[in-house]
Amino acid sequence: MRLKTKPLANHYVNCIKELANQHSENLRTVLKYVIYNELSTTRNPNNMSLLGTIFQSNQERAGKLLAMVFQDLLTNKDDYLRASRALLREVIRALRHDIDFVALCRGFMKERTESQFKDLDAPIKERMLLSLADLITMATFLSVTASIKEAFNSTSTRGEKRDMSGLQEFQKSVSTIQRDAVWWLHIVVPKMFNPSAKDFLSW
Repeated sequence: MRLKTKPLANHYVNCIKELANQHSENLRTVLKYVIYNELSTTRNPNNMSLLGTIFQSNQERAGKLLAMVFQDLLTNKDDYLRASRALLREVIRALRHDIDFVALCRGFMKERTESQFKDLDAPIKERMLLSLADLITMATFLSVTASIKEAFNSTSTRGEKRDMSGLQEFQKSVSTIQRDAVWWLHIVVPKMFNPSAKDFLSW
């Protein structure tokens, strides 16, 4: 659907927002449609504004569900890591101030028990595990903003005293992601991906 005027596009986005808020499953369906549409050859120009509206109303839940849509993508026989990396970068660039990075990474780490995941061939499971680790790392790096860089440089290299609350909040967020990643490797990965002892230790 290509809406030519801004009022129509805004009305469309607001209608989809209301639909997503009516039922918990609707939000996941909308996010899945938007992400798969972004990877198609006929991208809807309203996709990013739609994602922005959804994330503004429910950051944490939208972040987790978005990550689970990426998990779904990685179960395909074709390798979607490169496309997923490019799309994740684009989404974060568009929604940087509305994304809960801790929730997003927890979504990547969520254990999935559906047959779609349990019945995967071993090579695809291994590829999916490595791809998820890649996306978690990438999301963590992409959470660094220009203001965080400036705050770090001003204190560590120039010795300036300034408001450190933003930098401290960022450090807290990253440490939470790192803690969750250790839990993921210890609890979820052995059950969901069943790696050999040798492979597990090498990771």
